[in-house]
Amino acid sequence: MDIYELVFGRPLPLVIGLLILAFPLAFLAWRGRGIVRLAPAAPIVLALAVLLGDRLVVTDGEKIDALLAGVCRDLKEGHAQPLGQRMTDDFTIAVSGQSQITGRDNAVTLASGVMGLFSFDTVAIRDEDIARHGTQATANFEVKVTGQSRTIGSAGYTLTRWQLALRRQPDGQWLMEKADLLEYNGQSTAGKNISLNAGGLF
Repeated sequence: MDIYELVFGRPLPLVIGLLILAFPLAFLAWRGRGIVRLAPAAPIVLALAVLLGDRLVVTDGEKIDALLAGVCRDLKEGHAQPLGQRMTDDFTIAVSGQSQITGRDNAVTLASGVMGLFSFDTVAIRDEDIARHGTQATANFEVKVTGQSRTIGSAGYTLTRWQLALRRQPDGQWLMEKADLLEYNGQSTAGKNISLNAGGLF
């Protein structure tokens, strides 16, 4: 994590540290004279500045978190087109590195088919690990999905692990570039005959 993310992405530890620092400085100020008496104000002012900056600055990490939350929301609410707006034009869906669906339009068609067959009660990301490298980022996480078939009404549950490649756009927005299915219900997908069709993963 770089200093930018530390200060503006997760400011609470820094703010707490600055406020703790104010206590010994307050003791020194109590015993000191002149400008020394202003010492406790410095970490307090810095802490307030960090909190204000956190409200004004949206870091890349926060943008990626918001993107993933939006993907979950689109899937749960059955919104395929907004989901497509979170993808690059050449977005690819793969299974253990083997591409199966290429292009945003084809991915949206797949998502529409899944949403037509199933209604989702839960779409949640957990065990998330994100690494950023300049304009590229990789997110590795599990997705828990619960829902039911729209045709026969039976309930279902899946737990999948994905590796997601993301790319930062010139306007600062992050989009999904590739989604790679690594595990399905705890089993590796490597060497498995898994077809990404409208009903194949639920």
